[in-house]
Amino acid sequence: MEAAPGIANHVWVSLGTDGLYASTNSGTTFTKIQGVQNSKLFAFGKSQPGKSVPTVYVYGMVNNVNGFFRSDDMGVTWNNIGPVGAGIGLGNEPQIMAADRQIYGQVYVGTNGRGIYVGSLK
Repeated sequence: MEAAPGIANHVWVSLGTDGLYASTNSGTTFTKIQGVQNSKLFAFGKSQPGKSVPTVYVYGMVNNVNGFFRSDDMGVTWNNIGPVGAGIGLGNEPQIMAADRQIYGQVYVGTNGRGIYVGSLK
């Protein structure tokens, strides 16, 4: 669970194979983020230039594809930014993810024994 930075009363929670949910009323009610079938990890990062909402990153399944995803519009649309595990050299299943709140497009993924993977926009 994580509060969306810079947006009052917005709380998001990952429910694994049940997806990703967002609340706009401090957790009183939640709405499922469409397209996210499995949310193993998620994080909020710096907004895309010109936008006022944080960028959301997900590791899981979005629109029937496994991988790492980025949304610049609070989960309305998703961009696939990388394949799962071995496809990007992680080897082991990612255990934790954090997004940089100072650098747009930069995300950190902690693995189980293979160090920290840093992904950024080219």
